[in-house]
Amino acid sequence: MALHSPQFTAANWPAAYVQAMPGFGLLTSNLPKHLLRLSALEMDSCICEQALSFETKIEDDLDSKTRAAYLMNRLSYELARVVAAVDLTGHQTRHFTADNIAFTTTLEQTWYNGLSLPYLKTSFVVPPCFMIEQIDCAKQVNATFLRIFAPVVRALTAIGKLSTGALWRIVGDGIAAGYLELGKAAGDPELARKRAEEILEDHNTPLWNKKLGFIEIELPADQSPTAKPIKETFRKRGGCCRYYTSRRSEGTYCPTCVHVKDHTAVLQQYLRPKTLETMENSA
Repeated sequence: MALHSPQFTAANWPAAYVQAMPGFGLLTSNLPKHLLRLSALEMDSCICEQALSFETKIEDDLDSKTRAAYLMNRLSYELARVVAAVDLTGHQTRHFTADNIAFTTTLEQTWYNGLSLPYLKTSFVVPPCFMIEQIDCAKQVNATFLRIFAPVVRALTAIGKLSTGALWRIVGDGIAAGYLELGKAAGDPELARKRAEEILEDHNTPLWNKKLGFIEIELPADQSPTAKPIKETFRKRGGCCRYYTSRRSEGTYCPTCVHVKDHTAVLQQYLRPKTLETMENSA
């Protein structure tokens, strides 16, 4: 049912764009059990409650608001990477809706520093896309995200008890991060960042957030493991995923959280071990 379109491998696009492509398929009335339409979260409260309860597979102490925040955080980021891959390769997104996009979430394992760590992986199936002579304007992509996520926001507000504003802020954060991280993987973060800024700059939609943005952090040579200055662009959140409320966080915030007062100091500290790890992996 979910077949990758051959048109996406025909051009000389960065491999990262091709790898980020979702499954493509037309959703029928009888979906496989592992797939769930985004619109089903609003249409069936039991389905929404089940999706929220799945968030406790890794952390069993999450309250209802944090489960809603975690679910929206992952859906918005992962789907933003999908939309970014489609959008940045010149394909239309204007036909995407919450009713013709489906997702599945599975419990997976990854290895880090010799430890096996569980995580939730979300994948999508979207309708077939077509090349267009002129890419969708930023307002059209903004409208696409609004169509996709409006039912999800309503559902998670009703069942998860997290406010509408908080959820839309998480969606905006996810879009910014999804575009930026895909751009980094493709070797052109500046292009992806500018496109995300264009999509999110409309003050008349719920995606607008004056606190959301991007920040370039430089690690001076005398503080760098490489003895050379290091620069990296980060998404600076306009909202909060409520990670700090979990037992695992021990009350700390994410490095890019809206509640962090000095992002430069925190992100410089974050860059040091990250740079060292990159050096070790490439050795």
